[in-house]
Amino acid sequence: MKRALLRIALLWLVVYGAACSAPVDGPSILLVTVDTLRADALGCYGAAPSVSPHLDRLALRSTVFERAYATAPITAPSHASILTAQHPSSHGIVFNGHRVHAAIAERSRTVAEHLLELGYRTGAVISGGPLGDKFGFGRGFERKWRIKPAGLKELVDKGGEALRVSRTAADWIDEQDGPWFLWVHYFDPHLPYQADPEVWSKVGPGGPRISKYDVAETAIERIRSGYRAEVFEVDRAIGALLEHIDASTWRERTVIALTADHGEYLGEHGRYGHQELYDEVLHVPMLLHEPGIRTPRRVSATVSTIDLVPTLLAMLELPPLEHAQGRSLLPADQIAPRPVFAEWRSFDLARANHPAMPSEFIVSVRDGRYAYIHDLFAPGSSQLFELSSDPDESRNVFASLPQESARMQELLTEHARDRLPDGRFSTAGISVDRDSLEMLRALGYLE
Repeated sequence: MKRALLRIALLWLVVYGAACSAPVDGPSILLVTVDTLRADALGCYGAAPSVSPHLDRLALRSTVFERAYATAPITAPSHASILTAQHPSSHGIVFNGHRVHAAIAERSRTVAEHLLELGYRTGAVISGGPLGDKFGFGRGFERKWRIKPAGLKELVDKGGEALRVSRTAADWIDEQDGPWFLWVHYFDPHLPYQADPEVWSKVGPGGPRISKYDVAETAIERIRSGYRAEVFEVDRAIGALLEHIDASTWRERTVIALTADHGEYLGEHGRYGHQELYDEVLHVPMLLHEPGIRTPRRVSATVSTIDLVPTLLAMLELPPLEHAQGRSLLPADQIAPRPVFAEWRSFDLARANHPAMPSEFIVSVRDGRYAYIHDLFAPGSSQLFELSSDPDESRNVFASLPQESARMQELLTEHARDRLPDGRFSTAGISVDRDSLEMLRALGYLE
């Protein structure tokens, strides 16, 4: 009797194990993220003249989300949000890891882990330092490459890191014989702006390099042309990867999703780089191409980058991602209105002896009509912008529209209470002294 039961158990294990490891049947998934790419830098989002011909062509066979917003204006928190479909205070990465070490929380789950378990082959090609394995960005990937930054000479001689990213990605795709998930990350157009001088000369004055230390003393026209030159070069590299897929057997079997972790100030609000929570650093492109779709669809609803992975999974009729806070955007013509949120903490919050403590801890909510921004450490800092009449967010109407201001404040309060662990947006008890440091440590903002 025992032997019979053992044979049955072994047979069950063999059958069940085979079912679990059976290859999936369906399209592959290419997720492209571009560092520091503003939506309005692309022709398909209104840039004229366009320096993004390849992405513009992709848009012509994609769903284009015209008002997609990042969850943070820095690389690691925003990318972790894309991969987990969670807000930074939920997945746990609120700074770039090289500034304050943190990893994606164990309670969170990445899309790579999810798809690997479903039978997909998984790979990643990364060109950004804050996206290392020690911060949790390797979770779920069977193979992962990090492409080192290119110097200016390599940009001219070999095409730079972006083309190496594309070549590495193309080689991995060619090795696959079943459905796969590949995350490809391009670090350009991040500072320093450097490009082939011939490319730079075509888009504007200046070249061949602008570092973050040069920005304050550099003419704004030269800064903007440097940024555009980098957008051109990353578009060229992405185009090479898309052309490789189009020339392969994967052309009709690959879903392509593209977005950015954040944008970049190019002089707006007197700023350069990316920090705080104005439109220029939160409004990002988001394109979704489904095999067989040959006509574009443009969606004007306000959405978040945490919605991208839930939408991909719904499109492929796959189980939803566990603990996701984003939502599926299907059907795209029936998206219910829903506010989107973002958060940013100054790196000064990570410096226990910094004389300016407490520093900025800024949160925002947008609902399509209004943008509300507030620094939790600065009473009286609230800003409200009416977006249809003031898309540049230059006129604070917080005091003159008290009802709308109160409504937007309540949205943030509900967001913190219902969707973030431990009420992470609360500032109760925080004061401008040593106690505030201990409070931040208790909440997980400092180590």
